[in-house]
Amino acid sequence: MFHENITEPELAPLLVSRTARARAVGRRRTIVVTLMVAMSVMSYFDRTIMSIAAPDIMREFSLSETQFGTILSAFLLTYSLMMIPGGNLADRFGPRVVLAFMAFGAALFTGLTALGGSAVLAWMGVLASFVAMRFGLGLATAPLYPSCARMNANWTPFSERARVWG
Repeated sequence: MFHENITEPELAPLLVSRTARARAVGRRRTIVVTLMVAMSVMSYFDRTIMSIAAPDIMREFSLSETQFGTILSAFLLTYSLMMIPGGNLADRFGPRVVLAFMAFGAALFTGLTALGGSAVLAWMGVLASFVAMRFGLGLATAPLYPSCARMNANWTPFSERARVWG
């Protein structure tokens, strides 16, 4: 593989440069995996926080359990229906772009959820405004796991993908 005329002192810089390059890729991979885990944790909080706040929201806005179930179902519906199209977006535009839009959209709709029962959205009504916010959050959050799967495939060697995904 190596030319016979290359001496050991000439070979050392090549090996150091290859090792340094491997370390740099490893550091970038660690950052990418850490960001994917952070987005997954954020998504988990986005999905569960409404059920934790449910009793207070139902009491404050006089919502029945059925109405609140509609609010929770709005997220589930869009989240489940948009997962495959979200994966297609990640394949088409790249996972980095899709994850950036997902993070921005999730942050936007999480923040807007606080306006659900406020005077700002009074024209929609309390139930409709909460449904719209959860609908948007499900739409924005759906591409997370398909995009992370694409990112994992792009950045992680085959032998390490299961550990990263787990």
